Amino acid sequence: MKKYLRSLAEEFPHAAAESYHVFGWRGVYLATCVYLLRYQPFAVSLPGFGKIHSWAEAINLIDNFSLCELRSDEVENHLRTSTESWVVDVGINVGISARWWLSLGDRVQVIGIDMFQEALDFTTDRIAINGARERWHPLSGAVGESDRFVELRYSNPLEGTSRLDSTVGGNLRKIRVQQLDALLAPIVPGRIGLMKIDIEGAAGLALTGAPETLARCDYVSVETHSDEETLTSSRALVAAGFQIFHVRGRTMWWRRLA
Repeated sequence: MKKYLRSLAEEFPHAAAESYHVFGWRGVYLATCVYLLRYQPFAVSLPGFGKIHSWAEAINLIDNFSLCELRSDEVENHLRTSTESWVVDVGINVGISARWWLSLGDRVQVIGIDMFQEALDFTTDRIAINGARERWHPLSGAVGESDRFVELRYSNPLEGTSRLDSTVGGNLRKIRVQQLDALLAPIVPGRIGLMKIDIEGAAGLALTGAPETLARCDYVSVETHSDEETLTSSRALVAAGFQIFHVRGRTMWWRRLA
């Protein structure tokens, strides 16, 4: 109860104000669902995203788009104007970010990666409803610095905070971990306009195992969850020729040096 009341007092006013600024009263409704009600009674439609049906979608939208952690005018203009606009979205969850990238233009193609097939299926359904299924390429798997299998405990595959090292949850599943270079091998886009990584603490290891992918990237967005993940991710990106140009909340934005 204390955590709920603290969230309501400290986070809800700011989130509601920012959501109103970005999405109007529909944004305030979604912020109310996330912080006050803790569920979403009915769906609302938003430009670029389509219908937002669930609390999981609402909280993802508030965090990443009302609070603008996943917004960059520079990157979005790059994706709109490039002749080959590929996005690699690592950590799809319920697909809010993938829907946004696809809405930026008919030339944008999104490769979505998640260790839960349920998350990919959920996202595929939503993207199909929005009419962009042919530009969406789902890949099932976890990413890391080496190829191995892990046993993962989890509660809800759509909850969005499951980690490869999790020991909490009533469900157990064996997950294959691969280097990002190997996982992307069936598709291999020539240039990657943006790679976004949000995988609950494992971004540094994923980037360490992705030298070929990073060599084809123009921009990289990384959400970090610890000092260690921030340091490991930064080292990998600097070594691959990137420089940081923007930070918003927990998200770092990197561009390739000319």
